[in-house]
Amino acid sequence: MCAQREPASLRRCGCRPTLKGRKKIAAPPFYALHYVPLARKNFGGVKTNLRCQVLDKHHEPIPGLYAAGELTGMAGGHINGKAGLEGTMLGPALFSARVAGAWAAYEAGYGKGFAGKADCR
Repeated sequence: MCAQREPASLRRCGCRPTLKGRKKIAAPPFYALHYVPLARKNFGGVKTNLRCQVLDKHHEPIPGLYAAGELTGMAGGHINGKAGLEGTMLGPALFSARVAGAWAAYEAGYGKGFAGKADCR
């Protein structure tokens, strides 16, 4: 990258990435990976009630709007509380998705909502 195009912080600190010691890729096939950093854990997010309905600024449910998982902060409505450690987010995220889906279906006229019991048919 041309020095004029590099961020000033890289030019100042001298921590510019180097290709020294790397193998040259000269012959196809060439492959590329689009890498995008992402948050793995969220301790904020959209406020929801126990039915995973999104709440407005007055803490009232917004009709027809549900949210689940990381979007709701701490994997689904703060299920883990302050003990949200790495590896503890997937289960609550899936659980909150099930709750949100069941109540959204109920609001649309399908099903009985979520009663907290396994559906053993």
